[in-house]
Amino acid sequence: MSTNPFRSIAPIGNEDSARRKILLRVAAAATGGLLVAAAFASPAVANPSPISVNLGSASNYSVLAAAAATIPGSTLPGEVGAGAAITDDANTVYGSTKHAVNDAATQQALADARATFTALAGLTAGNTLTGADLGGQTLVPGVYHSVAALAATSAVTFDAKGDSSAYFIIQSDAALNTTASTSMVLLGGAQASHIFWVVEGAATLGASSSFVGTVLSDAAVTVGASVHFAGSAISVIAAVTLDADVFGPVSTTSVPPCQT
Repeated sequence: MSTNPFRSIAPIGNEDSARRKILLRVAAAATGGLLVAAAFASPAVANPSPISVNLGSASNYSVLAAAAATIPGSTLPGEVGAGAAITDDANTVYGSTKHAVNDAATQQALADARATFTALAGLTAGNTLTGADLGGQTLVPGVYHSVAALAATSAVTFDAKGDSSAYFIIQSDAALNTTASTSMVLLGGAQASHIFWVVEGAATLGASSSFVGTVLSDAAVTVGASVHFAGSAISVIAAVTLDADVFGPVSTTSVPPCQT
């Protein structure tokens, strides 16, 4: 991933209109917070100025896939859209629109998601994650980067230090994998809607776990059985696969039900 926060923002003249709008939002926010994230050296120091992220129309989706979406038995309060087939069953519960395959709204949402992925992937990280396992760690607001695959084998805590406007951006140049039955904890006003996992590789969440935030993956997203997911699963290039999972609104400030 780029270490220059403007590398994906500067050449906007050749982008489509949706991409230009989102990159301009991020560029405008940079003077008020995006660069500040690089000022602190360790996860123990809070970000003094919040990042601002806008997913555009993609923010309305629980599941958004450039390829197929497989969602049997899942509860989805947000919209569902895919560039290929959407496979559900009688136990799939929709709280909003199930879009026709590759309709105009889905295409727009995917364009917004791709632009946001590029912009967030280009942010300068103030924290380099040298260990592959986030389990047992407490993250404070800011931009984190790992060149290797990330894992969570035990609870991960997000502590906003009393700032409910704070953002957490976790970049991985490879995959993201969480172990079965792991949990994520929100403290100090941290919000699931302000946590973004920007993943170059596949994202795979273990069964019976809890997860918070928006996954923006440049590969497939696979969610194991009975996961409680406070956020959105978005693949900007591939498929999203669920297995009887329960999604909560990304705006929630509480942990998913199975968190311990």
